[in-house]
Amino acid sequence: ELEPAPPLPAWRLTLSGGLGGHSGDDIHRGRGNPIKLLSGYLAGLPGGRIAELSGGLTHNAIPTWAEAAVFAPEEPDLTLLQNALALYRQADPGLRVTCAPAEGPEEVWTATFQAHVLAFLNGLYHGVYTMDPAFPGVVGASANLGKAGTAEGAFQVCSFLRSARREEERELAHRHEALAAAHSFTGTVTGYPGWPGERNNPLAAVLDRVWRAQTGRGLDIGAVHVGLEPSVFQDKCPALVMASTGPDILDAHSVDERAPLDTLPDYVLLLAGTLEAL
Repeated sequence: ELEPAPPLPAWRLTLSGGLGGHSGDDIHRGRGNPIKLLSGYLAGLPGGRIAELSGGLTHNAIPTWAEAAVFAPEEPDLTLLQNALALYRQADPGLRVTCAPAEGPEEVWTATFQAHVLAFLNGLYHGVYTMDPAFPGVVGASANLGKAGTAEGAFQVCSFLRSARREEERELAHRHEALAAAHSFTGTVTGYPGWPGERNNPLAAVLDRVWRAQTGRGLDIGAVHVGLEPSVFQDKCPALVMASTGPDILDAHSVDERAPLDTLPDYVLLLAGTLEAL
């Protein structure tokens, strides 16, 4: 919903430098979400009219940036936003915000549309929702606001819910659906079913036995807030015994993602040995 831009100076606000990371493996690390931070600031910007707002790249990565083109009577005072960024100085030290004069678009969002979008973004849950009672220190359910922006003539938002237990996933989904309905958003839901871990997983025990025979070291067996894909198989065959394993991946879903090649040979031997043992 657009209308002609007001006769005011245009400014581009850019929040960048976030660490981002994996929406499951890093969601508990207390890193900033630039989409949430910038949306919160814009909701309180006196006289600000938004022409553009976007951030993030995909649903399953914590966003590292967000930016907006706004019309405002004077250069926006960034003090409140800078104070908010200071709260992340230890967990996300690279976060920074800039404001520069911009080439003004010809149209801005209507005041009503702007209010609904900002209320929706600010109301969406982001971060750890619950911890897993069966595995101390492991996240049980979370939400990641990973991407927002205009595409195909509509303002689109991607939020990724992760949960080992379906009842908590339903709680989060209902919360988001109610918020969407209140602000005239419609939704499309896709994803993987929950996959609760088992402490006495027999397949994990086989993996551990093979690894000990090959290396003399035991595996660190536990639950992780990642690896949802196998749940597709378990949904079709509930009795299926599964374990999630893989080579080392560092800083997954970030600009620094990498896989040390020297870990691959041991992992290949583990897979081969496990297949023989089964």
